[in-house]
Amino acid sequence: MLRRACGIGHKSSSKGESLVQNLVKNGQSLDGTGKLDPVTQAQRNDVPSLFSQLTGTWGLISYTNQNESGEIEFPLGRDATGFLIYTGDGYMSAQLMMQKRPDYASGDVHNGTQAEMAAAANGYLAYSGPFYVDEATRAVTHMMTISLRPKWIGQIQSRVLKLNQDHLIMTMDPRLAFGSLGSPRLEWRRVQPNIGG
Repeated sequence: MLRRACGIGHKSSSKGESLVQNLVKNGQSLDGTGKLDPVTQAQRNDVPSLFSQLTGTWGLISYTNQNESGEIEFPLGRDATGFLIYTGDGYMSAQLMMQKRPDYASGDVHNGTQAEMAAAANGYLAYSGPFYVDEATRAVTHMMTISLRPKWIGQIQSRVLKLNQDHLIMTMDPRLAFGSLGSPRLEWRRVQPNIGG
């Protein structure tokens, strides 16, 4: 089951509020149909749904890209790390980074050199927004309301899933990377709950 996602507006409201602010204030879905209701028919029938299986926090195992020549690339390095979080109220966040990115010599969190800021941004990938699952095709759709990459803001992107309990593999359609079309693949493992002292 996949909530319909047509007619989505990504511009600020007449009061100057961003889409994210409106979502938070009104608790509405991006398609304007009302409150987010991620509960599927499978859940109502007490059958484990894709939604319920995804909910939680996942740690990155690997992030690779297969280029047109069949070569495997590592966009954030072989030791890339990150988290993928799906919440029970229908929102997600992805944070991936390259290890050992250089710090700003100034010590000012908002004031590095152009080279320092470029390296920091190029070694990081982050976005967040509502998500929807398609039980039939075993796919998840991410609606990107905020993103480190400006071009992704407002985009709707799908990932095909292979989910085996606490192990998750995501693939997606080819996209431009390193100057040519490539097929990204992300492998995740569910992390242990961070509960208690």
